[in-house]
Amino acid sequence: MQVFKAFCLISRKNYGNIVIYLMIFIGITTAMTLSYQDYPAASFTQTKVRVMVDNKDNGVLGAALEKYLQEKNQVLE
Repeated sequence: MQVFKAFCLISRKNYGNIVIYLMIFIGITTAMTLSYQDYPAASFTQTKVRVMVDNKDNGVLGAALEKYLQEKNQVLE
């Protein structure tokens, strides 16, 4: 409880500074958000990576992982 009381005491003394920093942070965040609205959000293009899979387990999970990787990437033999 002593730590909380000390925190509250320090917070009350620096209330003005805290408000100023919050307003600056909110202003910069808002300005950056508004300036980046012009850029297209759909500029992402998926690429297929060449990978090699060596399934030494030969189990169900290994086969499922290999099948998933074949769907998303180019699997080398």
